[in-house]
This record gives sequence, structure tokens and C-alpha cells, in this order.
Amino acid sequence: MILKDTNEIFARDLCDPTYAAGYVNVSLEEDGIEGLLYSLQKVSKACGMTKVAEGSGLNREALYRSYKPTGNPSVKSLLQLMAGLGMRLAVLPASIEHFELPSPAAVDRSEGQIGAVDSASANQASEVSSLVAELRNHVLALRTIEADMRTSQIERHQATETAIALRK
Repeated sequence: MILKDTNEIFARDLCDPTYAAGYVNVSLEEDGIEGLLYSLQKVSKACGMTKVAEGSGLNREALYRSYKPTGNPSVKSLLQLMAGLGMRLAVLPASIEHFELPSPAAVDRSEGQIGAVDSASANQASEVSSLVAELRNHVLALRTIEADMRTSQIERHQATETAIALRK
């Protein structure tokens, strides 16, 4: 069976907001704004552009324009689009390695400090790190599959051209 698109394999996963958010984050981290727009387009196509348009309040034409290489969606449009996909934009420190959660013992709970971290939160942070690593592997797998598909298409095209040339 020849795959037409990697979305055939990952469409169900890409429609899960948690998985999709990880995929988009990794794409943004790896490829910048182009990666962000490309991954949002993949997720939107997997979930259905009409459904995403309805959920975001944007029309389909605006979505398609946003995804073009020359597209430059406004922050407002980007936030609407992400909301339509069940995601939201967040800001993190530039170097996550330097962002450390305080230890539970370091937080003075008697003064009701906001942001107290317990061991369950630390475990969740560890799980998130594991999920990000797993998603990074999935993105690499997707890219490998796409590259293999492009190579196969080129080879088939070249073989067809050779066969046509030999018939002449």
C-alpha cells in the first residue's frame, strides 16, 4: 500500500489536542515560524478545515492564507486558530534547562504563597518532559516518512520518464 500522506497514519493522534500541542511545540522549536505554521496546517487538515474554521471563528480562506509560505497571520488569528484546535499559546523561558521548579520544602505554605509545588506537580513535570521526548521522536519519524515518500515519488517519476524515453 502506498501512503498518500503521513496524515493517514497520524490523523487520529493529530486531532488529540495534547498530542497536537506537543507536535506543534516541537515543530516550532525545531523550525521556527515555518514549522509552527506547517504543523498547524497538518493538524487542521487532519481534523478537518471546516471544523477548525467553525471552532476558531475564522473563515477557511483566512486559514489557507495563514498557512502559505508568505502567510503572516496576526497574533489574534493565531490565537483563534489554536483555540479552534483545542490549544492555547504559552510563554516559557528561552532555556527550559534553566527553568527549575522550586522544591516543595522551599515553599512557605503558611503564608499561602502562590505557585506552591508539591511532589505530584514535580511528577507531572517529569511526565511532560518524557512526553516531549516521545513527541520529538514522532516528529522525526514523520519527517523521515515524508522524505522517503518524496524520494519514492521522484524515483517513480524518473522511472516513468525513462520508460517513455525508451519507447520512443
